[in-house]
Amino acid sequence: MALGCCSFKRPVMPKNLSGIGHSGTYLERDPEVLAMNHFTFAQHYVYNGQAEEAVEELREALRIDPGSVYVREYLAGLLYQMGETDESLELVEEILAIDPDRAQAYNLRGLIILNSGREDQLEEAETAFIEALSREPDSVEYVLSLAETRVRMGKLKAALEVLENFAIKNPGAIDVYHYIASILNGMGRSQEAAEVYWGIVKKAPGYYPAMRDLFLLEVGRQNWDKAIELGDMIVSFYPGDSETRLTLAKILVYRGQDDRALEVLQAGKTSGVVLIDWYLQRGYIFLKQDKLDEAENEFSLALTLEPSNGEAVFAMGLIEAAKNDRVAAASYFESVPQDDPIYLEARKQLALLAIKDGDNQRALAIVEDLLEKKPDDKGIVFAYSMICRQIGEPERAQSAVIDALAADPEDENLKYELGMLFYEEGRVEAALALNEEILSRNPNNANSLNFIGYTWAERGERLDEAEAKIRRALELEPEAGHIMDSLGWVYYQRGDYGEALKWLNKAVEKLGREPELLEHLALCHLAMGDKAKAVEIFEEALAKGPTPRIKERIERKLEDIK
Repeated sequence: MALGCCSFKRPVMPKNLSGIGHSGTYLERDPEVLAMNHFTFAQHYVYNGQAEEAVEELREALRIDPGSVYVREYLAGLLYQMGETDESLELVEEILAIDPDRAQAYNLRGLIILNSGREDQLEEAETAFIEALSREPDSVEYVLSLAETRVRMGKLKAALEVLENFAIKNPGAIDVYHYIASILNGMGRSQEAAEVYWGIVKKAPGYYPAMRDLFLLEVGRQNWDKAIELGDMIVSFYPGDSETRLTLAKILVYRGQDDRALEVLQAGKTSGVVLIDWYLQRGYIFLKQDKLDEAENEFSLALTLEPSNGEAVFAMGLIEAAKNDRVAAASYFESVPQDDPIYLEARKQLALLAIKDGDNQRALAIVEDLLEKKPDDKGIVFAYSMICRQIGEPERAQSAVIDALAADPEDENLKYELGMLFYEEGRVEAALALNEEILSRNPNNANSLNFIGYTWAERGERLDEAEAKIRRALELEPEAGHIMDSLGWVYYQRGDYGEALKWLNKAVEKLGREPELLEHLALCHLAMGDKAKAVEIFEEALAKGPTPRIKERIERKLEDIK
């Protein structure tokens, strides 16, 4: 029976058409027409989201024309979508009894089993898809269904095999290549996956699923140049993809391409997607560049867009802190609600403001209150440790970090933080031992490589070994400003001040004008004979609120100069 037309207006059906060629009613003479009428009206209901009404129309069509495979198949598919899997399967079996070679019925049987949660019946689903594919060997839908079933069964090699064989015969099947890449990536074969993804992108540059997956893969592999290339492609094809746009902007900032990041975010504003992050991220970039007016303008617009947004409130606090209006800054930070994700950072900033006011006890009270409420929160433990180091009392935080380590002995970041506390306390050998222990388990821990290399450089010893460790750390994290600072310090200790200055300036570019970086920069200018520049930078470092240890070093050096 041909059921082709899709009228959304039920035709008027006269009850009696006697006299038109034959005796008797028209419906008695041609039941297929009435069945088609019910089928067409069912399509209308489906189009309007009225599934139950559509089912009733299809049942009626099937009652009138019980031999219709097409109506039965349409009804089975609709019931499957509604979750009525048992009845749907019964209809499929009826279809196959009428037409044993109907590929679509085998595919539907497989889909029902695959998505019914019956894990013990996956072999039946696999068999059904094999039957469907044997009848229509060029069907992308069927081969993808078979591969998905095998993935669910844990038969990844078999899934890859059927997809790769299909792809050889159907080189234009982009969806199949995409699934091949996804499986390879899931198996940890990221390089092979990337090659397949790139092949797809070259064949079909606008194919979003492959571009997006490849983008995330390259980000995960820290292959930043490729990630940027892909990010640019995605946002050019899909300017409304805000998630990719924001990630791309953050990568550009990390790579030191602030102006490009600003352009990407500005384009987001005109993409039709209204996001507060366009303004916040641009504001952070301007703040990093010490362009306070531009940063304040962006943060103000963000706050206008969402007056209750905690991060926008926090960002305005950063502006006031940068302008040294500590009262206004504290007011903003205090306004961040406790349930906001940035609340912890706001409390840390309040503690830092207290330190700048010379009120170390208040700084401690702020972070200790957090620690008392959530002693198992690693983020709070790190914040507490950072504040204790900042005020020159590292021993205070040691028990909290040790307790956190007892709960998670394999956490390298906690071990590293404990090493930093030892270092700040003057227990340098203990700090070195902890970082050597980290490297014995993970030779690619960039922080520990850098710490050991910097510590040797600071002592002016084993400079070649120090450089080797620092350069290895920089290979692992090529955009890390603190590692660039360490390399600059190696050159400083060798007396190669020109090369030292190059790396120290790079570090400041990446991290901003932090007190310890400024101290190193000032010492380098001093060694090069530019005393006035050195004094200027030393005084800037003091104004930034360095730790007591760094402050004491700078003040002593200024006394020596003057």
